[in-house]
Amino acid sequence: MKKSQLLKQQRATKLKEMDALLPGEGQTMTDEARTKFDALEAEVKNLDSDIKRNENLEARTADMSWTQGGNPADAGEQREIDNIKKRYSILKAVRNEMQGRKQEGIEAEMHQEAMKESRGLPGAGMGFGVPIMFRADLAVASTGANLVPIEQRGFIGALQPRLVTEELGCTLLTGLTGNVELPGVDAAGSATWEGENDDAADAGSTMRKVSLSPNRLAAYQNVSLQLIMQESVSAEAEVRRLIERAIANKVDIAMLYDGPASDGSGIISASTNVVAIGTNGGALTWAKVVEMETAVATENADLNTLHYVFTTGLRGKLKVTEKISGQNGFIWDNNLVNGYSAVASNHLPKTLTKGSGSSLHAAIFGDFTNAIIAQWGGVFITVDSNSSDMTKKGLVNITANSYWDVALRHAKAFAVVKDASI
Repeated sequence: MKKSQLLKQQRATKLKEMDALLPGEGQTMTDEARTKFDALEAEVKNLDSDIKRNENLEARTADMSWTQGGNPADAGEQREIDNIKKRYSILKAVRNEMQGRKQEGIEAEMHQEAMKESRGLPGAGMGFGVPIMFRADLAVASTGANLVPIEQRGFIGALQPRLVTEELGCTLLTGLTGNVELPGVDAAGSATWEGENDDAADAGSTMRKVSLSPNRLAAYQNVSLQLIMQESVSAEAEVRRLIERAIANKVDIAMLYDGPASDGSGIISASTNVVAIGTNGGALTWAKVVEMETAVATENADLNTLHYVFTTGLRGKLKVTEKISGQNGFIWDNNLVNGYSAVASNHLPKTLTKGSGSSLHAAIFGDFTNAIIAQWGGVFITVDSNSSDMTKKGLVNITANSYWDVALRHAKAFAVVKDASI
């Protein structure tokens, strides 16, 4: 049951108690009854505020359920969301920004919602905002000679991109405000056998905190003026796709490699389980692939679904590398490596150095539920139509500002290779 419904039940109970305190015909309310009545009345007013606040939160959460595993929106809420999806146009918002006009209608409403979500963030208010809960899914165009059918995804679904790490099960936190600290445990508590009257040994857990703070990501994209002036569904989808690509690339690299602004919080940089191949690097063998699995299992981190991630170059190499020389069977077989699902990404580094080795590739194995991607507020988009690109090339500079951070719950839940040659 939703919290707003529970609060409504509490409110109904309070109202019944108030009715019971009312004096009968010809009677007067006692001082004690009046005091209790006034207290109940104040509680009802507070419940009214709580109900309204939770109803708003539940409407937003329902729209976010696709990222957080919640229940889908109720039919009435979903109809309202679908109506917003049909009415909202990023191209209209961009054109308004270019021409110095105020946003109006649904574009203005979405901007105000984004402002509420992003209060306290330094970039809030720049250009026009799109709230993180809004997902204006488009239908593929089926008529009109100028419309090219393409796969179309939700706008904010795109601005919360389909990351490699997210697809592998990483944790996505959205709608955050301020800095966030997540409590963590480094060493679990243990038990010891003691004598009948001996003191219990101190074997408590080792606690720590995982800190997350907003980092501004400015995704810069040139879009042709001709495309912006289009009214077609496919033009709308193309602009959204361009913004999606610009944001997705940077967030994915930050999580897989070295964190926002190369702060070392990404998996490759932060993992303490480094499987070394050689002094100067070397070929990734079957033994080293298995060693990655062993490193994670040794840390008791092989509890959930585990995955390998390789560069695209390593994927090609492993497809033609035998597990054991002279015997059938290659390391990468039907998107499985060592019995686990394997994916390839160009966002893993492939220009690493070690000793005299260069152009070395990275690889990851681990439990991606321990990888956290956090986003604050919505996305604010600024439009620069006065640049030399506009006058010379007919290109409009669009910058999408959003706020992100990445962290690992347990760095030991991942094993990494940093010196694989191909």
